[in-house]
Formats: sequence, C-alpha cells, structure tokens
Amino acid sequence: MDFDSIPGYVSQQTRVAFIQRRFGYDWRPTVSLDEIHQAVSIIRSINLYIVIFVDNCQGESLTLLNPSIRPSEWILWQAH
Repeated sequence: MDFDSIPGYVSQQTRVAFIQRRFGYDWRPTVSLDEIHQAVSIIRSINLYIVIFVDNCQGESLTLLNPSIRPSEWILWQAH
C-alpha cells in the first residue's frame, strides 16, 4: 500500500474511504491488518469524521486477527 499517496486522495470533504483487503485474482499481495491500521490512522489524521469501509471478503481465512478490532466503521464479510 502506498501510504504517501493517501493525503492526495483524502480531504476534509471526502465522505467515504474504501480499503479492499484482498485483490481477487490479481497477483498483488493481500493488505495486512497492520497496513489497514496504518492507512486508517493516516486517513483519520486528515478527516476525523470520514466513514471507512473495509472489504474483508475471504480475508477471514488469512489471519487469526480480525480487522473489526481496528478503528473503521464498516467491515464487509463474505457469508459462507
């Protein structure tokens, strides 16, 4: 994740930030919980009231930790 570019996309007027943990069939690595936490911290430092939505579909099988323990409002889970 390119943390340095986040301030170029988020402002006080931004209403929702979307973080997708997995990249489907793409060859890029999955975003770790630590990376999500760091991104959320950067986003919150710019806009405290933004809604942060984390797509964690199929990410539940990747780690024992759950992103819901991190400071985001919405977590999308895939039902099995």
